[in-house]
Amino acid sequence: MHDHVNTILFLSKMKNGDLVSVSRDNRIKIWNYELSSVKTNIKAHDNEITSFLVLENGDILSHSNKEYKLKQWKTNEGFMDEILTDTRWGKPLIKLSDGDLAGAYPDFSIKIWNLQSSKIKKELFGHTSHVQALLQFDTDTLISGSSDRSEKFGI
Repeated sequence: MHDHVNTILFLSKMKNGDLVSVSRDNRIKIWNYELSSVKTNIKAHDNEITSFLVLENGDILSHSNKEYKLKQWKTNEGFMDEILTDTRWGKPLIKLSDGDLAGAYPDFSIKIWNLQSSKIKKELFGHTSHVQALLQFDTDTLISGSSDRSEKFGI
């Protein structure tokens, strides 16, 4: 499987066994793993994709820091839709068990977005440097790790 023209940044496996790859060429490719062939080639953003997530229903979320847009590729319908704008998060981006998204922001905060309303539901502060890792430990606990060498707990 060699089809991107730049560095591959993210890989994920879909429920149906297809592989998803994201590259610095701003493309998302869905591969038939068994045949090693590209099924879908999506020009997702005009700038580098900085966050990426495959949802349970097979849709793909991607974000570009330079565009401040979160886009959703609706795999069953075959089109891309902007679902959140003015989003300045970087890595990481995770989907919470209640369907909301949690993302790290350049101001060292974590913002929780409700996808249905496209609004920030909650903001978490406490780090003094960039958040590098997020994990939903259980339904009531979000753990974050930062360049400030600390872990914080909350939701």
